[in-house]
Amino acid sequence: MDELKTFYEECEDELEEHLLKARTILRETNEEYKNLLEKQKNILDSYKNLSLILTDDELDNVEFSSEEVKILQKLTHINVNIKILEEKEIFFLGARENYFYLKNIGVLK
Repeated sequence: MDELKTFYEECEDELEEHLLKARTILRETNEEYKNLLEKQKNILDSYKNLSLILTDDELDNVEFSSEEVKILQKLTHINVNIKILEEKEIFFLGARENYFYLKNIGVLK
């Protein structure tokens, strides 16, 4: 007997692609999102030590200047705002999918 799997288990790859598409659309249509991504890129290009934080590289021998620490705070704030915009987009994407599901099964007209 086959085990019943969740939608996520059955469609994990498609879901990840769907979420990636939502982020791509957000990047193409939302000026605030584009500006935040550009600011993030500029900081990481300018402060190579900070880009190490976002990788799996070890930071044992890396020392950050006081300026880098201040910029890291700014980078963290930018990343939080990026995530908020992405989460809003994904929330509304899920709500849209739910609406169409309920409409297709006849709950909504």
